[in-house]
Amino acid sequence: GLGDVYKRQAQNSGQLNLGGMTLSEGDNVVCTITNTRKTRTITVIKQAIGGSAIFDFAGVGAPVSPSFTLSTTTNTPATDASPALSSAQTQFTVPSGAYTISEGASPDGWDFTSLACVAGGSSSGVQSPANARQAQITVANDGDVTCTWTNTTLSRTPPWPWAW
Repeated sequence: GLGDVYKRQAQNSGQLNLGGMTLSEGDNVVCTITNTRKTRTITVIKQAIGGSAIFDFAGVGAPVSPSFTLSTTTNTPATDASPALSSAQTQFTVPSGAYTISEGASPDGWDFTSLACVAGGSSSGVQSPANARQAQITVANDGDVTCTWTNTTLSRTPPWPWAW
């Protein structure tokens, strides 16, 4: 190992060279080793089809917030062919570990539609088999996780000015 290389160097010359610093017999050295824990990102995206609303979420696993809201704003207006799409997102910088994020009950006039996660590296994000609104997330040192919750309005106002 590296320690053996330094030991042989010191035995052969009576001195040890550590990156430009030369030590002689009897010299003392203090080494400081700093380990920095890697962090990754969990991104929570909320999509609302047919309008805008405020959606409640709950998280488990610090530093994910135990409760937070996402207020969607319309970024794609309604057309004859499709309803308005609104969205919001937040991110959490987290160390490797296990986390859960759940969407609360849908606001009046909204229906939960889907939950999908995409993960990089050996991280993972899956929909809980016991709760369709809950993502079970495992963050590894080599990958971020993005989960998208989608809700749809139960009754949409048509984009045209007349009613039948």
